[in-house]
Amino acid sequence: IPTYGGAEHLGEAVQSVLDQTWLDFELIVVNDASPDNTDEVMAQFEDPRIRYLRHETNRGVANARKTGVMASHGDIIAHLDQDDLFHPDKLRLHVEFLDEHPEIGFTYNSRFELFPTSGTVREILRPSPSLTLEDFALSFPLAPSVWVQRREWATREEIWEERTFYRGREI
Repeated sequence: IPTYGGAEHLGEAVQSVLDQTWLDFELIVVNDASPDNTDEVMAQFEDPRIRYLRHETNRGVANARKTGVMASHGDIIAHLDQDDLFHPDKLRLHVEFLDEHPEIGFTYNSRFELFPTSGTVREILRPSPSLTLEDFALSFPLAPSVWVQRREWATREEIWEERTFYRGREI
């Protein structure tokens, strides 16, 4: 979870990972020199699966995401933004699918957006089941919080070259 100025929602995001039915994970939160009370929010959690890292200066969300990915140890990497939540079965379903399909390196899921004030569903977003490289190069069809990928895909050097960052996100 890369975080900057998101302490208001960060605790819920962290808790949504801790509430997973798949229990074998590490959660890495990268504070990108946030000026808010992110440190205090993270101090509330004492789960040994959490690693809390800090950038001394703000380097942007893509670099914070890179810090987390490179610090991770798992074979499968799921991304979560500071103001998003995981469904309790998200990790289990993705891990089981990837275990059953070793030829697949990147998965994603539908998501729903909530109205912030009421918590009711505002919109359900179902990405195309057949996204292409062109889709990723010309637009940004998926929010990072729906990505799950194998480590070998997530740590490829060309992904993290700053010249490939697009609108603050990596293609």
